[in-house]
Amino acid sequence: MICWTNRETAFKNNPTGTLGFVGFFNDGKVIQSVNQEVLRQVALSKGAWDRVAFVKFAQNFPVHAYNVASGRLDTGYMRHRRVLNPAFNDNLYRHVWEETVLAFDGLRETAKWSERDVLVLPDLIDLMSAVTLFIIAKVGFGVDLPWDDSTKGGEAMVLRESFEVISKNFIWRGLLPEWMFRLPIEGLKKIKFAGDYLLDDLRAKIKTRRAATKDMAADYSSPEDHDIFGRLLIASDAEVQGQRLDDDELASNTFIMLFAGHETSSKALSITLGLLACHPEEQEKLYQVVKDVVPEDRAAAFEDYESLSPLRNAILEALRLYPVAPILFREAYEDTTLIVPGLPEPLVVEKGTIFIGDYIGVGWDPTRYPSPSVFIPSRWTSYDVLAADSYVSFGMGIHTCIGRRFALYEMVCYLALFLREWRVFPGDLKEGETLSAWRKRVMEDDLGLAVTIAPQRVPVKLERR
Repeated sequence: MICWTNRETAFKNNPTGTLGFVGFFNDGKVIQSVNQEVLRQVALSKGAWDRVAFVKFAQNFPVHAYNVASGRLDTGYMRHRRVLNPAFNDNLYRHVWEETVLAFDGLRETAKWSERDVLVLPDLIDLMSAVTLFIIAKVGFGVDLPWDDSTKGGEAMVLRESFEVISKNFIWRGLLPEWMFRLPIEGLKKIKFAGDYLLDDLRAKIKTRRAATKDMAADYSSPEDHDIFGRLLIASDAEVQGQRLDDDELASNTFIMLFAGHETSSKALSITLGLLACHPEEQEKLYQVVKDVVPEDRAAAFEDYESLSPLRNAILEALRLYPVAPILFREAYEDTTLIVPGLPEPLVVEKGTIFIGDYIGVGWDPTRYPSPSVFIPSRWTSYDVLAADSYVSFGMGIHTCIGRRFALYEMVCYLALFLREWRVFPGDLKEGETLSAWRKRVMEDDLGLAVTIAPQRVPVKLERR
């Protein structure tokens, strides 16, 4: 949270954009930087710098099984990446687009939105969390989660409830020793049950899918490999012995895809819609784009994505202002140096030094983004976020987010459908409160930090167009 509270002042009079300070771990050796040249050196390193070892407690599931989000070069990261890469292609992105359309329609039908002209939502994050969980469960491993509690007690409902519990308590499941979960504390027992249920379910699905896909080529055309889970299983089994992912690594990678695809997308969508609520002129621009590209008499199609680029730009701008993954966290695994612009000589870095790449500070840097506090989606009009490495909200270097295109297709599609039907206004607006004051109170002064950073809640009012 220090990065957030000091986002406009920490490097104001620091021409290098880099500072060192005494921390609470690793003998206090910490470097923090918003200089993208420095961040790039660290992020692209294939030896001197890598992920901090204790990240596994927050990302592994089960805790001993590394995945693409927690692995280091010395724990097989490149092996994980090689297995996962083929699964992320246009067939998958088309699938996520189609499921996003179904998710929007399913929620509208279940909540009977078509019968209402005004909706008051106390927290948009709760809604978007349900939406993105529905999508990633289906696209992730082919599970249809229920929208309501009508199937309470059924397998799908238990799976949904378990995933929601683990999503909110993921770090505790990894950090706390196993004996603590045997204590007669209801909250801990609930976390243990949810974790055990999810892990048992994933392991059972691995056995079932492996039997169904034995000797199958990884052409991603059959029902068994239509979701990410099936794609991973077939791609892994196609590897030579010794390079395959074991069952727990498959479970860990599948879970992190579910978790990351749910947690980050739900908060990014909520932040984007919250910003559009207090910037009605930008919202109107996007609505006109949607109206032209996806008229009401037809469904949004996968091929519409490029024509909806202004919506993508709004998402990129929202993530610049409020990066849900706010830092690049690395450790020096050997003595090394950094070339810091503004310093006369290379900076000598001792083994064990922690590096914090401050993505919040990068996004609020006035030398890179004039008027950094202002929401200006058009900043990204001529920008290719998938090709450039200077956009940091999806990570940098060898550990860049593998699901960034997945997330963009999902969010652009849902945002288009949402804006086509609803006009979004700030909710819980105080008497006499301006739009900018609402944004400060809701979007800036009341942020929460868990695995990601985001407003505690985003209340909105919707009016049918």
